[in-house]
Parts: sequence; C-alpha cells; structure tokens
Amino acid sequence: MAAAFGVAYAASKGSYLVTHYLRHPWPLKAEEIVSPLLAGLAVVALITGLTMAMVGRRIANRKAMTSSAA
Repeated sequence: MAAAFGVAYAASKGSYLVTHYLRHPWPLKAEEIVSPLLAGLAVVALITGLTMAMVGRRIANRKAMTSSAA
C-alpha cells in the first residue's frame, strides 16, 4: 500500500508539473490537498507495514520458544 500511495504521489506531482509546463495546470488548491494527503498516507502505510512485520516476527519467535520449552 505504501508503494501504491508513493507512486500516486509521484504521479500527482509529475502530472501537475507537466500540465503546468503545458499551461493547463489543474487548480493549485487541489494540488495542495492531494499531494500532502498522498505523501502522508504513504508514510503511515510504510510505518504500519514495518511495525506489523516486526511485531509478527516477535510473536512467532515467542511462540517457537514456548513450544520448544514445553
């Protein structure tokens, strides 16, 4: 999900710059809302995914230790 939001952010910024160069930009008000939203969602998804992987590994290690100790 983080990668998808990151690609969407890059596409949003890139399309705004290209359309601005072609003298038909979409409204700056929309750009000021969309870009930070996509960047924020990418960061939150990245942190969540990394945290879930770390917590999952710790839980698996604890289960393995308790099952081998019993």
